Amino acid sequence: DWYQVVLLEHSADATLRINTESVPDLSDSVSFASPAHVLAWVRGEQQRGYILYFKAAFLPQIEIETVFPYFRLDATNWLRLTPSEIAALSDSFARLLASFNSDHPYRIPILQSLLTALLYDLLRLYYAGQDHLRGQSAGQVLAIRFQQLVNQHFLTHRTVESYATLLHVSADYLSATVKAITGKTAS
Repeated sequence: DWYQVVLLEHSADATLRINTESVPDLSDSVSFASPAHVLAWVRGEQQRGYILYFKAAFLPQIEIETVFPYFRLDATNWLRLTPSEIAALSDSFARLLASFNSDHPYRIPILQSLLTALLYDLLRLYYAGQDHLRGQSAGQVLAIRFQQLVNQHFLTHRTVESYATLLHVSADYLSATVKAITGKTAS
């Protein structure tokens, strides 16, 4: 039932596996997981940062995976960050931690507000991180997203049709596009 956001600095010797995707060198990164994700960590000696857990019920006015796509299984679930982005996010996580540890009478609404602001800041960074897809043809973007999905779901989704459904295209179109872009068949 828990959602997770992890902000890490100085973590070159740490490794994260989100479903079937391995993310080596977690320095200056943020990762996201929903209750449906399977995670495995290899923690590093130098690992520093924050791990934030929350339940959807803590933000009842927001449909988490609809508003914040970085929590979905079919999305990229981690981002590399610049030093200035790390600094700004570290401040946000520190404010959340301080509020969590306080006995302020309005602690819960403050935490909800800070968490909501953090998630929207991360959404802005997430979309900025997707800029590498801009300038690509629709076919190239489809092939990239298909490869990301295969990396995440190859154990549970074994047919081109299931990936086509996730990508909202026909299986024939997916197959033809992947073949044209990569030179390999989708299957």
